[in-house]
Amino acid sequence: MCREITEEEAREELIGAIKFNIEDISKGDKKLKENLDRLMFSVFCMIDGVSSGPAFDLIVRVHESDKEYHIENEENWYKDGMCINTMEHFHDKFCKKR
Repeated sequence: MCREITEEEAREELIGAIKFNIEDISKGDKKLKENLDRLMFSVFCMIDGVSSGPAFDLIVRVHESDKEYHIENEENWYKDGMCINTMEHFHDKFCKKR
């Protein structure tokens, strides 16, 4: 049965997609991978509000027909307007995925 994607699942998918892209871009270049990891960690620290400045919310935005389309295709869907960084800091989660 298809259902709404949870905040935790959305966060995991975003971090997973970023990790995949870091691996793809670095193509085995260890130094480049380390630099990209450090960059993303820094970006997540800024989003989480633990470096300088305030925290920022990451909000899911989907087309109004997405839910119906995914239900018709028996797929899980994202809820429009869901904030995906209320439960845990992204930089912590990103480090755990390393």
